[in-house]
Amino acid sequence: MGRRFRKIKFAAYNELFYIFIVLVFCTIISTIFYHMILITKTQSKKAVGGRRVLTANANPVETVIATKTVNTENLTTRPQLCDKCFLHNFTLLLDNEDICNTAEESGYEADIDVLILVTTTHAHYSQREAMRTSWLTDTKNNKGNVRYAFLLGISASQTENVQIKQENGIYHDILQEIFIDSYKNLTYKTMMALKWAKTRCAHAWHILKTDDDVYVNIPGLLKSLKTHAKALLSAVGGTCPNMAFPVRDKDSKFYVDIETYPGKYYPTYCSGTAYIMSMTVAKCVLEISENIPFFPIEDIYIAFCIHKLGFRFVNIGGFHRFFITPNMCNYKSDWFVTSHGVNPQLVKDVWKTIC
Repeated sequence: MGRRFRKIKFAAYNELFYIFIVLVFCTIISTIFYHMILITKTQSKKAVGGRRVLTANANPVETVIATKTVNTENLTTRPQLCDKCFLHNFTLLLDNEDICNTAEESGYEADIDVLILVTTTHAHYSQREAMRTSWLTDTKNNKGNVRYAFLLGISASQTENVQIKQENGIYHDILQEIFIDSYKNLTYKTMMALKWAKTRCAHAWHILKTDDDVYVNIPGLLKSLKTHAKALLSAVGGTCPNMAFPVRDKDSKFYVDIETYPGKYYPTYCSGTAYIMSMTVAKCVLEISENIPFFPIEDIYIAFCIHKLGFRFVNIGGFHRFFITPNMCNYKSDWFVTSHGVNPQLVKDVWKTIC
């Protein structure tokens, strides 16, 4: 009898233990789901005050000032298309029409194979000077078959604006529009470049958009065009990744919030460090851009336009979106076109190297 009772008692304890385990498991699962729901609700309601908000047709000067709060109740996902919501109508403050002069009697070459448009910022005088005294000398003081211009907005510092005006008075190679010069406004800068090219340099065959920390081997660039000129009639070329992820880290200059771009991946694009297109494609991009809402990452914005146009992306050998550790003579070889992240001293050293 006692043995039988002990067996029953043991079975009861066993059953209670299993019930306890099940209850603990259910409690843990419930807690996890509760916290997941709580986090989701919190994220959907969180404020976005203090973040720069750039709208498609807002004046950038006003945009930079209006950074305190945003009404989250009216916040909607950025549309893919619009009806003439991005009209690039900022005033051109510095213009240099002679950059694309083709009057042979004045010493200019009649054909312009490439117009190189370089994004820069006010404080980067050393970068611009290094470029002017090195690989940009292949432009023959902006009279050869390759021409160039530096692209700027305006600075919050009046001193810097005056210095840029003085610099332009010496070199006559700066284009400047009245919008705040910032990384988030690079899209404005590129659209300024395309608009100016269409107006002042429509006879150029190609446009290379690049940055002031990129070394461009012009002979290599011209050679690559002989191979890809036909493709570039309906494409943009350079280093063109098939996929990239939106950056959600608020401390990154590449940060894009989920309301602005909810997708997990960006479409195929060509790296903004250096990409090239024909004037035909440039004019099409400028035209379609009126109906493509503003986006703060410049090369991704150009990709939106290219995709909408049904054009292609061409990976061109010799374009590098990262820094290439130099064997100096490699930078001057026919197969080399660009290297990114090159400091002014290295630019000069490469140029002075005899190969």
